[in-house]
Amino acid sequence: MDDPVDITRDYVSPKGFFHSTEARRLMPAGGVRFLDNAWYFGADGLGVVVVKTPEGLLLFDTMSTPEEFQKAILSEMPAAGLDPKDIRYVFVGHYHWDHTGGVNLIRKIAPRAKVVISEPDARIVDQSRAALLAGNKSPYPSALVSPRAQPKTPEEAKELHATRLLSIPQKFDILVHPEPGLKTGTMMIRTGAKTEVAAILDPGHTPGQMSVVVPVLHQGTMRKLLVMSGNDNPEEAMQYAISMDYLRSVAAQLGADTVINTHPYQSAMFYHLRQLKANPASPNPFAMGPDGVDRFLGIFGQCQRAVANRLKDGTWLAF
Repeated sequence: MDDPVDITRDYVSPKGFFHSTEARRLMPAGGVRFLDNAWYFGADGLGVVVVKTPEGLLLFDTMSTPEEFQKAILSEMPAAGLDPKDIRYVFVGHYHWDHTGGVNLIRKIAPRAKVVISEPDARIVDQSRAALLAGNKSPYPSALVSPRAQPKTPEEAKELHATRLLSIPQKFDILVHPEPGLKTGTMMIRTGAKTEVAAILDPGHTPGQMSVVVPVLHQGTMRKLLVMSGNDNPEEAMQYAISMDYLRSVAAQLGADTVINTHPYQSAMFYHLRQLKANPASPNPFAMGPDGVDRFLGIFGQCQRAVANRLKDGTWLAF
């Protein structure tokens, strides 16, 4: 792996490989308020988005483990004037272990909170949990459990098995289904008397990857924030491209004019978050306008098509 030009800014090296050396570096204390009522908490490589609405808090993704969620999110929210007990809805962007670790903990802290996930991904989580309860290996081991854990003894393996069960969400409250005969779909969810969000199925990274468009405020003006969750999946690149076409269309119809990804190494978002933390009055690159969001999603989709074509002609091998 080649070295980045500037580790403080460049998360994609000159040859295109993601550098993970700084991925776990936590954001400054209290997270980053990147819009009037929206915050990012977590690390340079992975985090959550919190949106404050008149009816309570909306949370997007939940980190890797209960311990990580407690340290990077719950312990930092009060410094931003946010009470975790006010969480009302949790949107799980996709089923991978690094996005579901805090779900069960939220149920203890905010028992009224409703957890939203896509139906295809919920099915995968349920299958894996059932397998682990039966003493079998998860059918999706690399996606639902941390690859960092490597047990060396039977005792460690037993402990890890119990830990994994605690980390896998026990249940979901709202499932977002694809449209009949399709893999994509949109579901409008009213999270309060004054707030309605759009949960959008855009599979590619996982079979049920989900993005969400939520109303927010920026400098006192109402905007529409698109929260994405996921990065790539070369083996499903063409489906990902099709999904981006769909997401692009829905985002345009809904008037999405601001965007963020809970994997903020995407487009070096982590760097811009840190810049906003240091100088809140600096230009906000997340509020890029409808044309900017449309262009962003268009480029993302074209990149997926390029990957699919290069895999097809043998230029690349899937990894």
